[in-house]
Amino acid sequence: MSEQAMVDFLPPEPEMLELAIAKFQKVIDAGKISSNWLRFAVAEGFLQVKQVNFQGQPAFMVWFNVGPEKRLMIDTVQSLQDRPQTEWIFEGVDLLARNLGCTIIDFQTRRRGLVLQAQSHGYEVTRVMLSKFLR
Repeated sequence: MSEQAMVDFLPPEPEMLELAIAKFQKVIDAGKISSNWLRFAVAEGFLQVKQVNFQGQPAFMVWFNVGPEKRLMIDTVQSLQDRPQTEWIFEGVDLLARNLGCTIIDFQTRRRGLVLQAQSHGYEVTRVMLSKFLR
């Protein structure tokens, strides 16, 4: 069975979308970022969202857009599993990019461990982004 045949990119099932948003809210600093951004961004057309299933099982939710130069720009990825399968995420995002005709994948993270994992999957650090929250 090919890798492509084992992965499905679907419109999110409502209960899986709510689970992903709830899990995302638990891991972010609610004082700086709101999970409501994800709902708003999809409703306004700023982001698309897909539920990614591996072998028929919901694996993760990905919020993204396709930018200039055929860039798949990942905003948020949230595992739907209790024990996230990082390999599935990298494989799934690669397949999504190929399905959309993208030639570049961009994402940002502040998790150093994820940077190392991404580098082992062919990603390069191309820039650093910092934020300052004014009050």
